[in-house]
Parts: sequence; C-alpha cells; structure tokens
Amino acid sequence: MRFFAETFAAVIAIETACEKGWRNLWLECDSMLVVQAFKNENIVSWTLRNRWKNAIIKTRDMNLVVGHIYREGNTCADRLTSHGIRLQNFC
Repeated sequence: MRFFAETFAAVIAIETACEKGWRNLWLECDSMLVVQAFKNENIVSWTLRNRWKNAIIKTRDMNLVVGHIYREGNTCADRLTSHGIRLQNFC
C-alpha cells in the first residue's frame, strides 16, 4: 500500500508540474522502488500503470531528475505519506 501511495504521489507531482508549465522537475523519493519504477514500469501496480505511463510520456518534455533520499532526511514527506495511507477516502 505504501508503494502505491508513493508512486501515485510521483504521478501527481509530474502531472502538476506539466499543468503549471514547469520544465524542470527534481523528484526525491524515500522509496527506492519508486526510483526503480522510472527504469522499469513493470513494477508499478496494474491499477496505476496507465496513469504512470502517461506521466512518463509527459516527462519527455521536461528536465527530470529522480533521486533517492533516506526517510530520516525527509520527515515531512514521510508523515504526509503515513497520513495518506490512513485516509479512508481520496481527498
């Protein structure tokens, strides 16, 4: 469930950047699986794969940097992810 939430957050970040016309995006994830998903889309959940592929297509017009940051170095994002997992509804 956590991988899904973090992958979905990456998709939302890419979509938001595209909508705002941003051409430079630096995405830091505390999940190595999300970082690896940029190289191998087959690890992305099938329920999210189509949206993931569309987001990846959008990054072709961007300068995208994807990196890993340890959870301890990203406590704000970690708390938001934990909060999102506990939500019953999408908001």
